[in-house]
This record gives sequence, C-alpha cells and structure tokens, in this order.
Amino acid sequence: MITDNEAAFAGGDVMIYYGTLTVDASTFSSDSASIGGGIATYAATVAVSNSTFASNFATHSQVADGSGAGIYAEDSQLTVSNSTFATNDADGSGGAIAGDNSTLTLINCTLFRNSATNGNALERSGSGSMTLKNTIVANTVSGANCSGTMTDGGGNLSYPDTSCPGINHNPLLQNLNDNGGPTFTMLLSRGSPAIDAANDATCAAAPINNLDQRGVKRPQGAHCDIGAVEQMPYSAPYPQAIDIKPGSGPNRINCRNENQVIAVAILSTPDFDATRVNPATVSFEGATETHVNKKTGESVRHEEDVDGDGDRALVFHFRLGSTRLTCASTEGPPVGETFEGQGITGTDSVWMFNGARSTSRTDSHSR
Repeated sequence: MITDNEAAFAGGDVMIYYGTLTVDASTFSSDSASIGGGIATYAATVAVSNSTFASNFATHSQVADGSGAGIYAEDSQLTVSNSTFATNDADGSGGAIAGDNSTLTLINCTLFRNSATNGNALERSGSGSMTLKNTIVANTVSGANCSGTMTDGGGNLSYPDTSCPGINHNPLLQNLNDNGGPTFTMLLSRGSPAIDAANDATCAAAPINNLDQRGVKRPQGAHCDIGAVEQMPYSAPYPQAIDIKPGSGPNRINCRNENQVIAVAILSTPDFDATRVNPATVSFEGATETHVNKKTGESVRHEEDVDGDGDRALVFHFRLGSTRLTCASTEGPPVGETFEGQGITGTDSVWMFNGARSTSRTDSHSR
C-alpha cells in the first residue's frame, strides 16, 4: 500500500519519464500532486493491474491545473485492467484518470464517485485515444462521467449519464471494502445489471485472463461481469417482511410524480433482525437510497420502530423516477443482503394512481 504521499508537481507516488512501468496488486490512497495524485507519466509505457486508487487528490497550483487525481498520462501509452478508482478528487480534470496526447485503455475497471472541478471522472484531451472495455463509470460527483471522445470496446456501463459508452443502468455497487485479495474492491449487489453483462472474449484475453481484481475466476455465471470484480453466486434470498409507506394503507403512489420519495421499511421479526441488513446493498425496483453521505456516497442508515412492536426496522427512501415502477405496477420488492452476505427480499402491494385511472390492491405485509 502506498498512502499519504505528496509531490509539489507530478506524481504523488510515482513519476515516470521515457520508460516502462508495471504496477500490480497495489493500493494508492490519500496521495496528492498538482498532476497525477497517484501516478504521473510522460512519454512512457505503463500497465496497471489489480490495483485500487482511493481518495487521491490532484490540486491546482502555480505550475499545473490539478488534473488526474488517480493517474495523469501525457504522451504515453497506458493500460489499466482489473482496477478500482473510488472517491478521487481533481481540482482540474479527470477525477480518476486524465490523458493528454496519450493512448489509454481501460479493461474491466470500476470507477465510482470520482470528482473534478471541470466535471468528469475520465478526461481525454489532445490527440491519442481512450478505449473502454467491460468497464463501469458511475456516479461522478461533479458533471459527466466522461469528457472527450471515447471508443466503445464493448461490455461497458455508464450511470447516471451516458457520456461514457455502454448500457445506462445503476450498477448497484457496494462500498469499497476488503472482499478478499490484496486490495479493497467494490462488490456488485444482487440484481446489478453488470452481472453476466460483460464481453466474454475480453475477459478471456490478456491481461484479464479470466480472473478478477482479487484473483477470483471469471465467469462465475453464464457470462463474466462488467467491472473489476466477478460476483460470486448468491444464495437464495430470505423472504422478509417489508412495509411500503409505513403507516399508510393502501400504499397510494402517484405514478406521474417522478420526484416523490417512497419510504420502504424492512421489518424485524422474532426470527430476523432487520438492523443486520447492509444498507449499501439495498435497492428497490432498481433504485438506491436517496439519503446519502455527500462526502462518502454511502447510504445514510435510518432505524425506526415503524409498527409499534418495540423492534427496530430499517427504513429506506427511493425516488420514484429512479425505480422501474409504472402506472400498471401492483407491488414492489426490495432486495439486499445482510452484513453476513445472506440475501433478503420481500414484497408489499402498491396502489398506483393517475387521476381517474388507478389500479387498487389491499395493503399487506408479505414474507
């Protein structure tokens, strides 16, 4: 692990000129420089694999604008594979990676909640190219995920905007954590559209070689997964009592008001403690918790006794426009996992209405 280093100009940890650099199974964390908070390259050939860049900074100074909080590459050839970039922050461009007159290739990478004053996680400027393959770029804090022309190598995902190539869906990423292997990674939650959605030929070829960032074999399902981590098979979800819009009945939802927030409670029962549910894993019809910590992006945990039985329920809040609910929906099942990895699910009825047109169902809690 390389952490808490600082450079006045380039490369908080590593600066390479006119050479070749290979980085494998490494962590770059809380490092800073004016360009390239983690790594800066000039006229070099660089390969980074199985590594994590987290909370690095590229800071504006008198000599540089603060670009490439994770990696800055100029006149270089850079290949990054099976690697994770999370919560890196640039004063200029490229919260994760900035490339100027360089050939950049990202393969099976995961980029989440990176930020830049100029508003992008990936920045490509000047000549050269940037190609994405089997890569997730999601939830950039400021502006778009990508800036500059990107080449779609297949199997990519961009969320919430479509500035990067690929499908446009919430990847349902869990928090950066120790999930095995030498570096921290971000697992895919149950129901993630990234599962079984990558290009198998890319996974099989070098440098991936049918392995993920942790060294886990790809694929684990019908196809390999988009991003740095291959999701292991889930156990059958435990059916749990839930309550949509706690205290209401029937659960009336105006299907045309996309901005309304729907409360969903996972209830405790004599044989299940709802507070053991990991908030980072919970989604409702494809949507994730609206109440998040602005600095970390983590779901804000909310516990409440919603039914007066003396037990704490875990309450979540979802924006209707981010869900898959329609005017014809009659129920809504959330999914998630406990901290121990046990899947959970449940269902409750909804009454979707739109003026004179409505679909009614009796409110009930299911297990």
